[in-house]
Amino acid sequence: MLRNQKEGVMERYASVVKEAGFIILLDPTNVNIRIMDEFRGELAEKGVKAMQLKNTLARIVFERQGMEAACEVLVGPSFLVCGGEDIGVAAKLIRQYQKDFRDAIFPVKGVWFEGKLYPGEDFKLFAELPTKDEARSQLLRVLKEPARQIASLATETYGRLVRVLNGYAAK
Repeated sequence: MLRNQKEGVMERYASVVKEAGFIILLDPTNVNIRIMDEFRGELAEKGVKAMQLKNTLARIVFERQGMEAACEVLVGPSFLVCGGEDIGVAAKLIRQYQKDFRDAIFPVKGVWFEGKLYPGEDFKLFAELPTKDEARSQLLRVLKEPARQIASLATETYGRLVRVLNGYAAK
């Protein structure tokens, strides 16, 4: 690879890393082309970027971005998955592929999230996080519950009042 090609690749890595709210580093060793294309397509549908890394160039970019800890996991083939803020979407998709293939593919090397590198063993915690939409629906449910209970209580109270009045009217 020529020097200007390397610089172009490093610029592309740098732009992706700067915009990323999270980075998941995977080992793509046992993944065939068909599965990789399917995986990339599903990630793209969800607004998540994915790319194969050249470790030497990626190390330079990570060091320039102040992410030296991420360089520790750049051993062997590396595949980068990154996105804005919602790590749950990407983590759940990766975890689903791991389950479908009995953890034979996409072992996680590390997760860069909020300025810290988490080891691959901690990845399952990220996969259990709710997505933004799931968190919003849970919050909405919590906010609506008191109103539902008040409405239920008010309806029940009026029903009792009507039954009591009907009882007096019958006497």
